[in-house]
Amino acid sequence: MLSHISTTGVCLLTLLAAAPLSLAEETAAPVPTNFATPTVTQTPPAATHPVHYGHEGPNGLTIVDDHQKFKYIGCYSDTTPAPGNFRSLDGPFVHIPGIMQVTPCLNYCTNAGNSNSSTGKGWKYAGLEFSKECWCGDNLNKHSYHMVDSVCDMPCAGNNKTVCGGHLALTLYNATAPDANNGGNGGNSNADNSASTNQPLPPADDAAIRAVGLGLMGLTCALAFTLTM
Repeated sequence: MLSHISTTGVCLLTLLAAAPLSLAEETAAPVPTNFATPTVTQTPPAATHPVHYGHEGPNGLTIVDDHQKFKYIGCYSDTTPAPGNFRSLDGPFVHIPGIMQVTPCLNYCTNAGNSNSSTGKGWKYAGLEFSKECWCGDNLNKHSYHMVDSVCDMPCAGNNKTVCGGHLALTLYNATAPDANNGGNGGNSNADNSASTNQPLPPADDAAIRAVGLGLMGLTCALAFTLTM
C-alpha cells in the first residue's frame, strides 16, 4: 500500500521513497492514483533553474543523466494498449501532479521496498511518463520497445526544462549496479543492463533472433568443414 502522502513540496517524494510499496499483481495492471493536488508554497524553479547535468532532448528540453545509480537508456513505449493491459514496468509507482522531477523519481525507485532484492529495497528500472508519473520495476515488459528520444517530449511537472516521458512513452533509466540475486536485467532482452555501456538493445524480434542463430550455426558448420579439408 502506498504510504500517506504529505502535501508539502518535494518532501512528498522523499517520504514516498522510504515507504515499501507492493508489487503490481500479474493479473491486473496498476492504475495511477490521483492524489489530492499538493499545496505548493512557491512556484517550481523550473523556468529559471539552469540545467547542466544531461544531454539534449526534444523541444529544447534536457534529458537528465547524472544520477549515481540510474543511467538513461532511452525512450520506451508503455504497454497499456497491449493485450492484457499490463504496464511496461512491474513495480511500484507514484503519480504526483505539479512537482514531479527526474531525480526524486530515481531516488524513489532506489529506496522503494522490494522483497526480491537482497537489500529489501531498490529496483532495476525507473521510468517517467506523462510529466507526472514515476514507475519502478525489475522487468521491462517484452512488448515495450525502444523508440527515438523525440517521442518522449513532455517536460517534468516540477521542472519544465527537463524530460519526463511522453504520451504512453517512458523516459527510462537502468540501475548500473543490479542486484546479483535478480539476474541483471530480469530476463528482458529489450534493454541492456550493462554497467559499462548502459545502451539499450534493439527491440526483441523472435523471428530475427532465430534467423541470426541459424545463420551463425551455418557459418560454424561451414568453417569446421573447411578446416577438415
